[in-house]
Amino acid sequence: MAGPRLTDKQREELFAPLFKRVVADLAQLANGDSDVLWALRRKLAKELMYLERGTPMQRKLLKTMMWARQNRMCAILQQGLAAEELRARPNRHCARVRGKQRPARPSRVPH
Repeated sequence: MAGPRLTDKQREELFAPLFKRVVADLAQLANGDSDVLWALRRKLAKELMYLERGTPMQRKLLKTMMWARQNRMCAILQQGLAAEELRARPNRHCARVRGKQRPARPSRVPH
């Protein structure tokens, strides 16, 4: 289900000036230091994501509560899961069982 979207007018009148101010503030705070600018952008993105999705601890608590409510059963397959499967991500377990395994993500290479 798609979330609400800004209209063209809202993007022009609300978002564009906000984004311009944020970019200018980041540049001013970094004072020409590209590493600080990168770190500020990264931290801002992370904090905005927490506003959207909640913190990792909040998501872990929600997952625990949902597992308890589902009696530790897969909501899709309606089957109990073994202890090692409970530690894994439930959606990946179901995808594997149903034959729709996601392709592996490329490993991160340290810079």
